[in-house]
Amino acid sequence: GRRIAFHIRFNRPSSLFARCWLLVEGETEVWLLNELARQCGYHFEAEGVRVIEFAQCGLKPLLRFARRMGIEW
Repeated sequence: GRRIAFHIRFNRPSSLFARCWLLVEGETEVWLLNELARQCGYHFEAEGVRVIEFAQCGLKPLLRFARRMGIEW
């Protein structure tokens, strides 16, 4: 729990206020999805969507954390 909380607070603090997370494996996918959304006219941050990579901390702990925070994924 503490490792996940640190990962989120250190790497993506605005994610705590998101309404939805798109979970991806690594940094390349984070960049790619954000850029594709921008090119299609979407602004993820304004819509409350954050792209979160899980390679550094694992998927299952992030899912548990998101559920506890009431964040869809």
